[in-house]
Amino acid sequence: MAIEVNLGVSPPPLFETEPPPKRPSYSPKLPIYRYSYLALQTKAIATGQFTAFLVEFRLAQDATKADLSQKKLMDLPAEFFCLQNLVEVHLEKNLLKEIPRAIIKLSHMQHVDLSQNLFDEFPLPLTRCQQLTYVDLSDNFFTSLPKDICFLINLRFLGLQTLKLRSLPEEIGQIAVLETLLVDNNLLSSFPHTVDRLQYLKVLSAKDNLLDKLPFELFLCNSLQKLYLDQNYINQLPLLTIPCPLPHLEILSLTSNPIKISRIMFTIFPTLKELFV
Repeated sequence: MAIEVNLGVSPPPLFETEPPPKRPSYSPKLPIYRYSYLALQTKAIATGQFTAFLVEFRLAQDATKADLSQKKLMDLPAEFFCLQNLVEVHLEKNLLKEIPRAIIKLSHMQHVDLSQNLFDEFPLPLTRCQQLTYVDLSDNFFTSLPKDICFLINLRFLGLQTLKLRSLPEEIGQIAVLETLLVDNNLLSSFPHTVDRLQYLKVLSAKDNLLDKLPFELFLCNSLQKLYLDQNYINQLPLLTIPCPLPHLEILSLTSNPIKISRIMFTIFPTLKELFV
């Protein structure tokens, strides 16, 4: 199998950019309960107006998706938590500093985007929403993750980019079904040794951190397909004594690291298709 080696070339983006879905605009002439998708179109909404809107929207018991991004929201009114059929919630690019405990009322919520807000601590009420499969908290200001993150047992996507994380808790290894972990642009110097428990992990991106070595356990993640470690301080791989580490690895990106790549790299990872150095 031919392996493509890219010298001095940045890897492609992790996810393809798709055009945003068409969103129904709110019109007083149309009953809001016809929509299963809540999208507030105004750029800034006074609390009273927002509350009035949601009181009317309470009739929409079939609503499954809410887009409240870029609304300069500083808090979430109690009426929001009456929308208990919501599955996907977008709250990115607001001014939120905390999430109330009432979030647990949204018992069907699986997808929540809280990126680009003002959280200086991980919003602990989220850890009680065990049905969550997608959480993005990138571009906030907290420096650590709580041990209670292990309660998110159904989580498949976890976005923690551009924070100030110095470490990841050992308990993250208990999120057994996690498939994508993004921790780019932090202050990580190592991974927890429990990372080998993430046997469903397919994508790990830890660009622009302080990593100088990798734990042996990382190479026991048998489902890992894409590993991005650009802009770190890695100068060597650990001594690998297992016969086939990372048996499904297809993309390995190590640009802007002092590591020297030798031909043995291609025999260590037999399924490797693209190598960026």
